[in-house]
Amino acid sequence: MKNFNTQKVQKGLWLDQHIIARLKKKRKKPFACLKKILIFDFHAIGDIVLLTAFLKALRQKYVSQEIVLVAGPWANPILQNHPQLISKLIVIKAPWVVYDYSFKSLYQLIKLIRKLRLFEFDMGIEIRGDLRQIFLMKCANVKQTLGYTFTGGKQWLTNTIPDDGQTKHLLDYHQQICNYLKCDTSCFQPQLFLSEKEKQSIKSLKANRAPKTTLGIHPGARKSLKQIEGSKLADVINHFYKQQWHIILFQGPTDKALIKNIKKQIDCPVEIVNVPMRAYILQIASCDHIVCMDSGVGHIAAALKIPVTVIFGPTLTKFCKPIGEKISIVQIADVPCRPCGSQKCNHKINHFCMSQISSETIISMLEHHHESRQSKKDPSKLSRVGLKPIAVRLT
Repeated sequence: MKNFNTQKVQKGLWLDQHIIARLKKKRKKPFACLKKILIFDFHAIGDIVLLTAFLKALRQKYVSQEIVLVAGPWANPILQNHPQLISKLIVIKAPWVVYDYSFKSLYQLIKLIRKLRLFEFDMGIEIRGDLRQIFLMKCANVKQTLGYTFTGGKQWLTNTIPDDGQTKHLLDYHQQICNYLKCDTSCFQPQLFLSEKEKQSIKSLKANRAPKTTLGIHPGARKSLKQIEGSKLADVINHFYKQQWHIILFQGPTDKALIKNIKKQIDCPVEIVNVPMRAYILQIASCDHIVCMDSGVGHIAAALKIPVTVIFGPTLTKFCKPIGEKISIVQIADVPCRPCGSQKCNHKINHFCMSQISSETIISMLEHHHESRQSKKDPSKLSRVGLKPIAVRLT
């Protein structure tokens, strides 16, 4: 959280310094005789994909404990077919995630607190260092609470995770929690789990398109500032259609206008995929390459080991890029206003961080990957340790 919205962080720290710090601090306790564990991660699709590495490590240590995850409704299809990583999923759309502060939305938090109190949790883990979620955990009467204090809340945590203040990848923050709990993190990678029936469905989808190479493009992102112009994606589509590729446009719940705009600018047929989340995941798994913005699609593709090119604009790639073996990043360098959590661009050149990326750059990146695979060489491979994907830095 500290890497995105500076204003909210400052507000949280002000509350912490002037009000919360005056309260009595919870006493630190050893993590012994744990039976019920609560985990909070209310955030978006990509966050839940990254969380799978944490859940695997936690389950390996706490084999018989009841692990309850509170997350958005998108967590259900993402975690489908998981090997008992969690015991129960409680679904909620947090107001600060879906930007809905109506009475109905806020009342859902009260209902959540009442439900969580019934469990009598022994330990609670707040993943993000979010003061709002730390407060909810306190209200749930969790006996031992663990988390970061990026936005305050130290008085409400029995155990705080040490952090050196340097910006890291979200997965590294998760790993620090696991290290604190002495979990095994030797294989700390996000992973999505597919049933045998789903694997057969993916094979069928690939067979129907063979021998063509399938390129999947997702133009959407939660914020419009993270989206590149549709005309540039249209150029990419037209180019690869001429190369006899099969093109899929992935449409999310809010992407209808984006898809319509792109279709107006292309001179070839494309397949539109607009299906429920789990079927969406299988369609991504059937592609040979994915192009997307800073969205959950990139994390899904990476977790499925599908080559993916992510076009980044206002976000710090160091904090939230997909993790995998075949990742490439397209992003211009030296943008003074990055990271940016605004809804409206503040740069003197509107949408500077995305408008300066050309369709030729994206096409070159894709051709590079395709040629590498054709020659059975893959120079885009990266290690989990280094987290250094191929990147195009434009000036």
